[in-house]
Amino acid sequence: MDRDKLSSYSAQLFADGVLTGTKSSHQSSEHSGSKFDAGIKGLLSAGGSDGESIATSLERHFDASWTLPLNVINALDERGMIHRELSTARFGNLVMVKGRIQFVDLRMVQGIWGPIMELSVGSQKNAMTSAQRRKQSEGVKTSGALVQILSKLPHALQMRMYGFGNQIWASLKHESMIVNPEDFAFKHGDRIPGEWVCLGLLDAVPDADDDDIQPIGFGDIEEAMLNVLNVLKEQFGRRPSDYGVTPIAIFRKVDPA
Repeated sequence: MDRDKLSSYSAQLFADGVLTGTKSSHQSSEHSGSKFDAGIKGLLSAGGSDGESIATSLERHFDASWTLPLNVINALDERGMIHRELSTARFGNLVMVKGRIQFVDLRMVQGIWGPIMELSVGSQKNAMTSAQRRKQSEGVKTSGALVQILSKLPHALQMRMYGFGNQIWASLKHESMIVNPEDFAFKHGDRIPGEWVCLGLLDAVPDADDDDIQPIGFGDIEEAMLNVLNVLKEQFGRRPSDYGVTPIAIFRKVDPA
């Protein structure tokens, strides 16, 4: 749940801005007393009263921040701003899709690329000839450099939603997760059961085969960096056939007992 984006929409949808809390007040008062008369009948008389008043007040403060997603989604839906078909949505449109989800948290392997590479090399040596082993030893230095490069790259928390005819890819902010990604990994493995709903901004569509329009005037360093970006996308990011979204809220329906 991206509270910053939800708050931004809330500030634009509601005249009062972002609701952060509510307060309930209650006041009551009680009065008790007595009245007396004294004196000599027909000559002198006096009177008075005695009593006390008690006032009580009660204030209750409620955290309304958890109502923010529901309020914003309802307001957006009432205004017809949510698209439920990816094929008809345009860049920057809000979309809501349902399907199965998969989380891949690359942070879990950021510090162990070296051991992973060593295990991979070790498992291959048993099936190699002497000539192949000599050739492999020559590539160990290259593998070490590759490990250093991989450990320095961004290791994002990725999500794929599938099972509805299309597939979407998204990167998530760890600080926006209500449930730790590690819990999903250790509890469910590579697939999380149930139908999930994602509300997000559509910001990527499947790559077109004829999309060959490119800017011109690259320097050597720029061209090298662009090639690296393409490799990162292919190996760590969105597949060419996937849609891409920036999630605002990911949730699932809870049925009554």
